[in-house]
Amino acid sequence: MVIDVDVAKNSIPLEIFHPVESNDFIEIASAMEKGKFFIVNLSKANQYNGQGQRLADNISGACFVLNLNIARICNYALLVTPTKFPITSEIKNKISEEFLRRGIIW
Repeated sequence: MVIDVDVAKNSIPLEIFHPVESNDFIEIASAMEKGKFFIVNLSKANQYNGQGQRLADNISGACFVLNLNIARICNYALLVTPTKFPITSEIKNKISEEFLRRGIIW
């Protein structure tokens, strides 16, 4: 799923990943290499097989290596951005507002 979020007067496509198992990291890593702005919802991975923590660890390590920003935006969701978009409370709030407006609940 991809939604547009207005950040700093620009509309940015925000891709949302819903991984279930650790193999789903490959698709996420591809987005990381391209420097995309995205969210990873780990709730399904935690619910079905407890892989959420492993995925979060892999994503965090890849962010470190690729010099990307990462922040937890709720219990099961991580926001990953390129370094040119620092993660601020304003960005987190805008994303939360957009999700509420669209009826997306984590």
